[in-house]
Amino acid sequence: MPPRRPVPGVNLASTSPLGDVDNTAGAGAPPSSKRSPLPTALRVVSPPSEPAPSAIRLPWIAWVWGNARKAGTSSVALALARWLAWHQTTPVRLLDGHFTQPGLLSLIRTAHVRPGWGWEASWQAGTPAGAPPTVITLTDRLTVWAMGTPMNFVNAARKWPQALKMMPDAAVVVDAGLTPPTVTADLMICVVANGASTTQVPLNTWIAARGTAKGDGARRLILPSEPLGIEGVGSAAWDHVWTPLASFVQSRPASQSN
Repeated sequence: MPPRRPVPGVNLASTSPLGDVDNTAGAGAPPSSKRSPLPTALRVVSPPSEPAPSAIRLPWIAWVWGNARKAGTSSVALALARWLAWHQTTPVRLLDGHFTQPGLLSLIRTAHVRPGWGWEASWQAGTPAGAPPTVITLTDRLTVWAMGTPMNFVNAARKWPQALKMMPDAAVVVDAGLTPPTVTADLMICVVANGASTTQVPLNTWIAARGTAKGDGARRLILPSEPLGIEGVGSAAWDHVWTPLASFVQSRPASQSN
């Protein structure tokens, strides 16, 4: 494995910007929505016919956040989670961590979560590491814990480390909205929006942006201008976004401090 060199914190000039429902609560849970066809103009990428031989070593956490509203954080988190589920064998769990303005359900579009039946129920019960009443299953290796309604949780930042520590059964992708990492993450991605002001990011952060962004070129992800399709299925351009992460994800040992 080639040596990994540290990347200093950088100042970035901004340049840019679900499937079947598993009702784990039993009877009375909301039924699955009818599937809508994918846009005919979008050429999507099919999942591999055979599972990839690689697997992420657990525990493993990816934290995705943006430096401005409408930066596309939820799209990046969903696309990353689906790519991980397609290209390696470890189960992947996508968490809707933008509590006050959750965006995953609006992107997935084929699943319904009744208010109070999403991940907010676990937080309200004081057990954020526990599965919500409604879990969305996108593939056999990808599940989503979405928010059924916006909520404002007191001291949520303090509870993240313990909640994620108690999820050793899956690779976790957090859609964190505007919140920078509050835990030690194995992969950090900051989505930089069009017209946003200069922002500082933690050491070793990957920068995702449309077009170009200043910073270490080895840690940049160039996003396509086109939106994701239903359930986070993107075109070949979206699948190509994650090429720089392939060796990083497959070879990097999981953080021992989580």
